[in-house]
Amino acid sequence: MFDLHFIHAVKNGIRYYSADRFMFDELFNGVSDNMKARMFQYLQDTDIKFDAAYTGGGAEGLPLVTVELAEAAYDSQGIGNAAYSKYDAEGREYKRVHLYTSQEVRVNIYCKSIESVRIIHRLIQASMLIFHPSFISAGYQNILYMGSTPLEPTIELEGEGLNVYARQIRYAALHLLEVPARIEDLNNIGAVDPLYDIQVALEGTTPEGSTVEGGVAPNFTL
Repeated sequence: MFDLHFIHAVKNGIRYYSADRFMFDELFNGVSDNMKARMFQYLQDTDIKFDAAYTGGGAEGLPLVTVELAEAAYDSQGIGNAAYSKYDAEGREYKRVHLYTSQEVRVNIYCKSIESVRIIHRLIQASMLIFHPSFISAGYQNILYMGSTPLEPTIELEGEGLNVYARQIRYAALHLLEVPARIEDLNNIGAVDPLYDIQVALEGTTPEGSTVEGGVAPNFTL
């Protein structure tokens, strides 16, 4: 879900900075007033498109921002790690289990000018900074800026007679997934299904009437 949360934050950031010239200018200290005015006007006149699934974005739709998500294991943790307990409306305690995942988004910016790439790049950085608390509230433990690639023309499109500049930005996040450990009856939400016994094989024992070693230990209940 990091890619969807990312797009949501950046879209809100673009809307925020495009509504206030003073806030926009704060992102470009050291740039002349004329250049800041030109960049702000570009933001007013341009519809920045987003694509999370590569569904038909092309040069005629520039500027385009595509987002891809990669997820990796976090350390060597298993599944079903115990988390803290919570209580329902009736005061009954129920435990939760959790899993950490390391998620990374690769953000590709495609524009017809170098200046456009720089504007969108800075807007993305600013959006992730101001909306960082929202990511923490959504279960992310941290957000890391992993850097960007050089700003350069897209070689693949030069043969088509298209001048397109591109840059990739990477962000990583450690996400905490928590779910209730209880299993509810789907026909009666709120009612907890009974847990079944799990029989565990023991070495060196032979069940009665069998020649195969490996008995079972009953009454092993989670």
